[in-house]
Amino acid sequence: MPDWPHTIPYDLRETLEAADHEAWRPAFQSWAKSHGLRFKLHWEADLMRRVGELDQWRWTPGIQDRWAAIREWLVAHDVPVSDRLPMRPETNSRR
Repeated sequence: MPDWPHTIPYDLRETLEAADHEAWRPAFQSWAKSHGLRFKLHWEADLMRRVGELDQWRWTPGIQDRWAAIREWLVAHDVPVSDRLPMRPETNSRR
């Protein structure tokens, strides 16, 4: 199982913050391409479903909410973590 971080990578956060709320998909695709991530085309429907479920919430999902759904999708499809992924150390808030 790939070890994707629970905290959104900061370059993806910046990309999503710069994009319109509804334009998360092209922003994610651009980010994934810049890190050399490879996906199968038929996986996209599952990603759209997972992230689309967030839009049914009563409140607007945040960037970290979208990342949680994307991360879940990446892990489910065994997408390896890119060597080029800028990582911040995970913080443990339960001390």
